[in-house]
Amino acid sequence: MSVEALKGGPRRRATRLGAAAVPRVLPLSVGLFLLSLFIAFQISLGPLKLSASRGLLLVLLVPLTLRVLRGGAGRLLVSDAAMVAFCVWVFLGMTLRHGLAEAIEFGGINVIETLGAYFLGRCMIRDAASFAAMVRVMFGIMLFLTPFALLETVTGYNLLLHLTNAILPSQPEVPPLRRLGLERVQATLDHPIHFGICIGAFVALTYRVLGFGQPALLRCARAGLVGGVAFLSLSSGALIAMVLQVALLVWSALTRRLRERWLLLALVAGGLVVFELSTGYFLDLVIGTIAFNPDTAFNRVRIFGFTLANIRAAPLFGIGLGDWVNLPGMSDSIDMFWMLVALRHGLPAGLLMLIGFLWLPLTLATRKITDPRVRAYREGYVVTLAALFLALWTVHVWREAYVLVIFLLGSGSWMLGNGPAPQNEPKRRVPVTFSRSGRLSALSGVPSPSRSA
Repeated sequence: MSVEALKGGPRRRATRLGAAAVPRVLPLSVGLFLLSLFIAFQISLGPLKLSASRGLLLVLLVPLTLRVLRGGAGRLLVSDAAMVAFCVWVFLGMTLRHGLAEAIEFGGINVIETLGAYFLGRCMIRDAASFAAMVRVMFGIMLFLTPFALLETVTGYNLLLHLTNAILPSQPEVPPLRRLGLERVQATLDHPIHFGICIGAFVALTYRVLGFGQPALLRCARAGLVGGVAFLSLSSGALIAMVLQVALLVWSALTRRLRERWLLLALVAGGLVVFELSTGYFLDLVIGTIAFNPDTAFNRVRIFGFTLANIRAAPLFGIGLGDWVNLPGMSDSIDMFWMLVALRHGLPAGLLMLIGFLWLPLTLATRKITDPRVRAYREGYVVTLAALFLALWTVHVWREAYVLVIFLLGSGSWMLGNGPAPQNEPKRRVPVTFSRSGRLSALSGVPSPSRSA
């Protein structure tokens, strides 16, 4: 046995940012949260509908917030301040537009879903082990949902919702809509779009995280399975998110020798956003090319223009929950997350949400990381958020889909390497045993499971 083993050196190295051996560890709170996203039961408390995910985040919000304030998730980040400021601005705007009672109801739910989901990712996903386990659990959930999704897309019969509604009031079924000869899969979520977003968001993470160190064929097969199941939603927004993930992975492979490849891509993306805000051409081109329904694509382009005009009319606090001005006969639905945030709560709220969403992946994209495993995880994380950022210009997400996106945002902060300050622990003796052959061995080098919330 080496002196290094007696001193516990391998154990200390394994718990660092770039641990080579990643055990299957997931905090209980995260596991329950991921499962709750696909539980359709809803409990009505007066005007509020409390879903499983909202109930869990409500319970966890205070302890998670205290942990962040005490440094349990590392130093405070720009994204932390932006998310808190976003919730404050939404509450202030709702108070001015609709009164204190409405602000407490809507703003309270917004705090639970935004800060609860974000702080859960920040506090409980703190290393490569928990990050990989999170992706592994989502992959398992996808496998469980696959036979039900196939049944629904072929027959139009949503077995999961029928079973849950027979027990307790659950999610209502959306009206059937066939595309390409198949029914759109809703599963237990609010809408088929949300099923596609929630499952399709894990294409790149499955490829880079679960596929780390695996043969290319196995990596592609797993990621392809995730994409295939998400495709059953037959949603243009989900398809855009998945196509972007594949495109960004290809970009990464082709520009691997380019040192600032992600910064270059971020500048290109920023230029496209500015170009889109001024002309609307890029959105028109992308939606018109990928959309399943050309009429829906044209309607989204019209919605973009009218939404922008409404934002200019109420730039500070938005229009609240009131009706927006559009043409007679146009749909009242605004399928653009970033635009709807600015429309309802004002440009400051939209800007704060953008800062909170973009700061972490942009910072990580330029951060020097030497460990190959963490570099692979970072790539999957940055690619996922970049794809979601662009896809959310074409779809709106709420409830389970929203909290999953915000949770994913917070789950990558550990890669910055700003973990909690180490505590001064008394030195422990390393357990030493003898094998049957009489050789001395030390039981060290295996990181202990992280504690759940």
